[in-house]
Amino acid sequence: MDILTKLICVYNNKSESANGALAKQFLMHLNEIPRLSIYELADLCYTSTTAISRFVRRLEYENFHQFKSVLSATLNYYPQYNRKMPLFKAEPQEGMIACYTNLLCSQLQNFSQRIPLEMLDRFVQEIARADQLILVSPASFGFEAFQYDLAVHGKRTLFSDNLTDSFQDLRQAGSSSFLLFLLTAERESRRMETLLHAAKERGAVIGIVSREQFNLPGRYTDLRISYESTGTDMDDRLLAYWMDLLIIRYRQWFIDGHGQPGK
Repeated sequence: MDILTKLICVYNNKSESANGALAKQFLMHLNEIPRLSIYELADLCYTSTTAISRFVRRLEYENFHQFKSVLSATLNYYPQYNRKMPLFKAEPQEGMIACYTNLLCSQLQNFSQRIPLEMLDRFVQEIARADQLILVSPASFGFEAFQYDLAVHGKRTLFSDNLTDSFQDLRQAGSSSFLLFLLTAERESRRMETLLHAAKERGAVIGIVSREQFNLPGRYTDLRISYESTGTDMDDRLLAYWMDLLIIRYRQWFIDGHGQPGK
């Protein structure tokens, strides 16, 4: 989930009144924040620097400096009227559908070429072996559909969409668990490495799908698929595509094997 979507979600969450008020102030002053110090922003939002620091950690950033850096990059990179794909104002509108479709097809094709079938099968085999699957990801990317298949095969599933819950969910993991991490750019942090280290200590098998730019120590992962990031929300489409492939392959193994995959 990107930084702007996080702010909007908190603002729309009526159960977080204090954070919602801060999210509203942040959204009102988006273009100013990259130029402000934490003290100036606190004055602008009629709050304290402690509250600002606590709020950015709630958004899963280590500190205000990191939050401001990500926000600045986001505002600089994307045209504000369209965050799904790079567009130019001079581009004829009638070509928009074809342009977006071609871009999507091109990105999916590039992504699929980086997924050897044998690696996909290794993910499926580990899921089949495990008694429990824990998905750690900022969004489900269609995981709900997979949970039904896994429940039919007697497997427990958990979905953790924030780092705080993930640390708690890891307490249930063990050597018979498979942890699937879908890492977006915003999840690449020291906190994530701490989480991966904790998962490894529990004896769980770890599979990761992440940007190839993410320099992840090999000791933290058993299986990994890396993809070339688009730097846009198109990455979400790629991760949803990966989840589709995983579900389809798991079901295919089940049908072809006339029993539980991998057995």
